Amino acid sequence: MTTVLEMRSISSGYGDVRVLWDVSLRVPPGEVTVVLGRNGAGKSTTLLTLAGVLKPYSGSVWFGERELTTVPAHKRPKLGIALVQEGKQIFKQRTVEENLLVGAWAAQSPRAARKDISRQYDLFPILAKKRSDLAGSLSGGQQQMVAIAQALMARPKVLMLDEPSAGLAPSIVLEILAVIRQLREQGIGVLLVEQLVDQAMSVADSVLVLDAGRVAYSGNAADASSRDLLKSLYLGTQV
Repeated sequence: MTTVLEMRSISSGYGDVRVLWDVSLRVPPGEVTVVLGRNGAGKSTTLLTLAGVLKPYSGSVWFGERELTTVPAHKRPKLGIALVQEGKQIFKQRTVEENLLVGAWAAQSPRAARKDISRQYDLFPILAKKRSDLAGSLSGGQQQMVAIAQALMARPKVLMLDEPSAGLAPSIVLEILAVIRQLREQGIGVLLVEQLVDQAMSVADSVLVLDAGRVAYSGNAADASSRDLLKSLYLGTQV
């Protein structure tokens, strides 16, 4: 059975401040769904709602045939949903390998997790060389790799990435995009929030554009690119 992560007519926000208005999206397995929008459009709020950090005001979240709307955030990784937040949220006073082992707590025993570490080192070879280094001593790009590898240790069916390219050199961005392509080939669904439109669209299967918390476009990535729709939305002009 195909397991799709879905938001259905979600309105969400922070306390009395509503950020999302009737937003729906789908993240199928083996596809990359990209969420675009200007600052403040509601991109991060979308991920936090799917992760269970924010409880929606209305609407529902589904993973396959299971409704997750009221499932707390700490239980969602074990169900197969992982979030890499913006800002390289890792344990900087722990080694690279210790960070990876922490990422496995929701899905497997420490003994089993050690077998999976080699998979992460295959994805990010530089981390194998740095395995005994404190994560805080790594470059920004390497820390982002640790954050992604840590999330993958939980064996997610869907990986959500919040602006993984932020503050990184172009060469590192290309490496992360290459990893996203590999994950897609492995059948993992990827929900990617990005500011770098061209780079995000190079890996996208579908795209959702948010404008002031509402869906301005949702559909096939190739169709959006061919009509210059994204440019018109970002510039606030009509198509």
